[in-house]
Amino acid sequence: MRRLVRDSRRYGLVLATWLVVACGGCPTAVDDAVPGQFVSITEHGFDKQDNARDFNDYPWSMAYFTADGADQGFLYVGTGNSIINIALGRFGLDPGVWPLFRPPEIRRYRPDLGPEQWEKVLDYRDVETGPDWQTSGFRGMAVYRSAADGTSWIYAGTFGNQPALWRSSTGDAGSWERVWSSPLEGSIRSLTVHNGWLYFAVSHESGKQRHPGEIYATDGQQFRTVVDDGLGNPFNWGIFSLASFNGYLYAGTFNREQGYELWKLEGPDGAAPQRVVAGGGSGAYNHSTTQMVVFGDHLYVPALVYVGYNHNGIPIFKAADMVRLDADDNLEVVIGPGSISGLDSGFGDQSNAYLWSMAVHQGRLYCGTWDSSAEISLAIRRWPLVLQNLPAIIKGLLRVKPRPGPLDRVFGIGAELYVSDDGVNWQRVFNDGLGNPDNYGVRNMLSVGDVLYIGMANPVDGLEIFEMR
Repeated sequence: MRRLVRDSRRYGLVLATWLVVACGGCPTAVDDAVPGQFVSITEHGFDKQDNARDFNDYPWSMAYFTADGADQGFLYVGTGNSIINIALGRFGLDPGVWPLFRPPEIRRYRPDLGPEQWEKVLDYRDVETGPDWQTSGFRGMAVYRSAADGTSWIYAGTFGNQPALWRSSTGDAGSWERVWSSPLEGSIRSLTVHNGWLYFAVSHESGKQRHPGEIYATDGQQFRTVVDDGLGNPFNWGIFSLASFNGYLYAGTFNREQGYELWKLEGPDGAAPQRVVAGGGSGAYNHSTTQMVVFGDHLYVPALVYVGYNHNGIPIFKAADMVRLDADDNLEVVIGPGSISGLDSGFGDQSNAYLWSMAVHQGRLYCGTWDSSAEISLAIRRWPLVLQNLPAIIKGLLRVKPRPGPLDRVFGIGAELYVSDDGVNWQRVFNDGLGNPDNYGVRNMLSVGDVLYIGMANPVDGLEIFEMR
């Protein structure tokens, strides 16, 4: 009981400090951009009945795929399910009271059938038997034309007790096949085509099985191990992102002890990997890289910070940074201390703990954030529970479905999106989750023609997909 009280006080102090820091992090001095036209193309969570059952919280993966011989392509989205419950479960929530994992799905957008029409093409309820689900998300997705036989495939990687790689040559329901799996708990976070091979990265940062991150490659038939030791660092528990740049495959790690590392590789049979960035780039509080992109002649590397306690018990309430590399691997800080943009971490907003997603669209660079102050909104709406101990807070979070309130507008809570014409000077597109403060993160973006698809994470109402024209 003494420990429970002590932990309650500690986490109460964490929350109080978070409130002060996040609320005190004034909106950035970035000028507002001319807004685009944003149109929601989904119900929250795709549909009410499915969302109520499986909690389609995150658009964890997105790809646009046109099957061989098809006249039309489609947007595919893989879900991350019951994400908040999984996070709370790491703090001791009893799965017997509230199942943590919920089965994910892949949907494709069918505007030819009508507005907000999303066809379910793969549902893990058809793969596993509940209620003890083993898989809860499709975390990575990519399109790859097989070097082995020339067939074009859409690939999707899962998060769960045995992460797996799935693929389909048509994208249709009933056509998906599982082609690879791991015996270790984790997730396939990133898939990238590089020099004719499809590479995918595996992370083991969550759960009880700590294991260095891995990278594998396939030509569509054979699978080869590229990295199986966290690139030589046992604290690299995950490879979070991959990108092809300047003839090399760049791999960004998750490292909560020392800050992320960035390595470059030639390929399955190339020279030994070379580390080009250590210590989180601009600071060890940058725990991981996120969605790296090539823009102009630079590789842009955004980061995320796990808000709360780090490995040595010191509270972290810090916004994330972004760096970029040129062809010679010279590093410049784009967002953060001493940046070339003049903007501090998180674009000057301390609640932007994740620079979560990036995309190049019509010659402009976009960056979307995760707003940690959204958690303040959840806490405020359950203030009596905050005054209790941590287990009571956890149980209360699961009993009460939060709804937006007036304080959300005061704090400017919600996901933010920024844009740049040159990678240095930035403008803010929006800072309010597109009118919904529970849209707390721009989890994914994808440019297709004249449309930028924006996938919003929302653990309250369910995910939401927007078109920006």
